[in-house]
Amino acid sequence: MYQPKIYIGTGYCDENKNELKQCCEKVNKQKNVIIEHEIFYTSYIWKDTFQKMYDTWGTKKQDFDLFIQLDADIVLINDTIVSYMYNLLNGKKSYNQIVFPLYDFLSDTNLLILNCYKPTVKFNKLTHIHRFDMEYSNYKRFPRKIIDPIVGTHSGNPTILTAFHYGWHRQLKTIATPGQKTILNNVKNSYEKTKNEYRGHAVAGIKYATKYMRETKDTSAVGYKNVVFLEHYNNYIKKVQEQK
Repeated sequence: MYQPKIYIGTGYCDENKNELKQCCEKVNKQKNVIIEHEIFYTSYIWKDTFQKMYDTWGTKKQDFDLFIQLDADIVLINDTIVSYMYNLLNGKKSYNQIVFPLYDFLSDTNLLILNCYKPTVKFNKLTHIHRFDMEYSNYKRFPRKIIDPIVGTHSGNPTILTAFHYGWHRQLKTIATPGQKTILNNVKNSYEKTKNEYRGHAVAGIKYATKYMRETKDTSAVGYKNVVFLEHYNNYIKKVQEQK
């Protein structure tokens, strides 16, 4: 039986190392496929991480049947899901790109996040700090819906840092991608319903970023080691500790 060759690139930008470990463990357990998995890291500019990933894929794509793009906080749902994703897209001969839904813990909703590409998709030079995973051409996307079966989880094991950054980063993205506002409202609603600690930290990230954007009009402070982000995060942690 033919085993499809799958290239998986994971972007890691100082998220929770435990989540990265879980991500890699699940990738390594995939059955009925041959996988090459590479991790691409940067601390400051996420666009650079994914530019390197796409450039690397461009040199290898002739040897693979499918390219799956992961973030370090994505954990695949089972050991045969990659085979399922390949079979689904491969069966759609007139399509060469698809986005699968994941369960997103912090918003308590399913989000269309996980991108898969056939080798015929062309990746352009990245120019935008917030929409870098959409800068490609020669593609026809197979339509999927949030209600379709999920293929994994996103941000399922957050820390205070990653939860705060989730809210901060997505708030900064609202100007470039207005759909983020719906996600952020879901985060707020999920926190009000559950009072989950980490959803609360994500809400705090939203509030701090909103104030920062209102005062500066800047939306570029996205990296985990960005000085502006760290200043606001450390101020938040100090406030939390003072309230204990």
